[in-house]
This record gives sequence, structure tokens and C-alpha cells, in this order.
Amino acid sequence: MEVTVLLVDAFTETVGKGNRAGVVLEAEKLDAAQMQAIAAHVGASETAFLLPPPAADTVQGGVPFDFGGMFMPDAADMLVRFFTPTMEVPVCGHATIATHFALAGEKGIREANHAMETGAGRMPVLIGTDELGNPEVTMTLGEPQLGRELDAVDKAAIAAALGIPVGMIRSDLPTQYVSTGSQAIIMPLRDAEALHGMRPDFAALGALAPRLGCAMLYVFAEAGDDVPYRIDGRMFCPAEGIDEDPVTGTANGPAGVYLAAHGMLPDEDTVTFTARQGYAMGKEGFVEVTVYRFSGSVVAVQIAGKAVRAGKLRLRVSPEGTITPLP
Repeated sequence: MEVTVLLVDAFTETVGKGNRAGVVLEAEKLDAAQMQAIAAHVGASETAFLLPPPAADTVQGGVPFDFGGMFMPDAADMLVRFFTPTMEVPVCGHATIATHFALAGEKGIREANHAMETGAGRMPVLIGTDELGNPEVTMTLGEPQLGRELDAVDKAAIAAALGIPVGMIRSDLPTQYVSTGSQAIIMPLRDAEALHGMRPDFAALGALAPRLGCAMLYVFAEAGDDVPYRIDGRMFCPAEGIDEDPVTGTANGPAGVYLAAHGMLPDEDTVTFTARQGYAMGKEGFVEVTVYRFSGSVVAVQIAGKAVRAGKLRLRVSPEGTITPLP
């Protein structure tokens, strides 16, 4: 079977920046083993596979709100599966942006509301355009949930794995589990110098994941007033085969919930801010995060970004999952 994989750099408009994803727009004839083999061959942090929607009686609940001009249809109109080079994951922000950017380009879509079924539930995705007519994609993440705060022992273990003194972790804010469909540990640092100066031990970070019960660690610092972004972040996920992810929608979304919960955003019903990630890797990208509150509580989070086509692969995939590149 021949398969075309589109390569898309998400959360950037510059090829080679942001976060690259593989996208297979016609994946209905592939099984999970073949998808995993393709993702391993592509080598991007995630590869997305677009499939027909599941039967209506298998559709999981998602965000039941209408925010930012988006709505949740009664049933999903697509199923998207996401694979790292080593495993399937429930949902992926940058690969969602990449998939819908690819749909816009390949199908000539300028504006559309989609209901995307994922391993983390059904999520609305909006394809729109900017003032120049370029595609922009907005994704509503899953239900915002604040989890427990980490204790001093766990914070010290993470600091050691990151190669920083524990004193570089802010003591006036918690290190905390936050979920918007997928869970991340959110850790605030004192400044961007500490953030970009980290030299993580990825093996040690990966070994901590079972103990912590969470694979994704998002470490951030507040930015100054002289830059167009509010926070600067780095995300580590070696337990899922991603030592460091350049730009992560499903980490910046939970970061938005965290900022709102701890008084780090304006006290308004709707707040939009920009997060930067990937600078330390030379893959700087920007995520637009919108937080919606109702009666003081965060009820929904959206991430948005642009993307750029970076290339295409043609592969022959055997029934057993053997990959042969084609010219």
C-alpha cells in the first residue's frame, strides 16, 4: 500500500521552526501497527492519521460549550489518531493544528467547524483565515481540571533531573498537575535564564514518570513586558519517546488553566495570551491560548496557531508494517 505523509511545521510560519508533525489524510486502510511503523519512520514528535468518524454510539463526550464562534456538533465528523515514534497518545495539539492546516490546503477549505474524535474525547476544531487569507486553526481542548500539588520531595527529584537547583523553582506558586484532556505537570521557574540554561537528564526524567503518574512536564517562566508573549516554556516527555518537544499545544493549554487559577492573568471572563516555546531548541514557535471563565472558574481553553508546509514523503507500507521510501 502506498501512503503519502505530509510534513507540516505547526505554531510557526517558518519552515524548520515550531513543531513538525506528519499528517496522513487518508488513513482508513491502515491498522494500528502500520500507523506506528509510519510514525517511527517519519520521526516527528507526533504523526496524525485522519480516519472516518466512529459510529455515533461510540462517540465520547467532549466540550459541550459554544466559545469563540465554535460549536460542538451532535456527532464527530472525523477520527484522528496520534502516534509518537514509540506509542499512540490520546491527543496532540500541534498535530491537530497541522492536520487541519493540511486539510485546508489539500481540500481548499477556507472556513469550517469540525468535531474531532480523539482518544481524549470529542473536541471542536475551527479552520479560519487571518487578515492575509492564510489558514489559522483553533482547537478547543478537553475539560480543564486542576490536580494535586507536588510535594517538596517530588519537586527536588524533578529539579535534579532538570539539572537546576531546587531554589530555581518558584516557592510562591505550586508545581501542579493540570489536565485539559491530557495531563501535564506545570512547574514555574524564577526566570527565563534558568529555563533556557537547563541541561536535563532525559533518562532520569523518563524514570520519574511512573512514580509521578504523568509523562508530560511543562516548565515555564514569566516573560518581561518588552516581549510579545506572556510566558516562555519548555516541555519534556521522554517516557513517551519525546525528550523535549519544541512547541506543545496540549501543554500550553493546561498552562493557561494554571495561570488563571493562580492569579497570573487578568480577572476577566475571556483572556487571550501568547506563549513561546522551542527557543532553547532553535525551533521557536508561538501558541495563542484563550481561557474562558464562568463564575470565576475556568470552563474552557482554546489553543490556536498557524503552520507551514515543510515537505512530503511517499511510502510503501507492507501488511506487516515494513516501510519502503518511494521517490
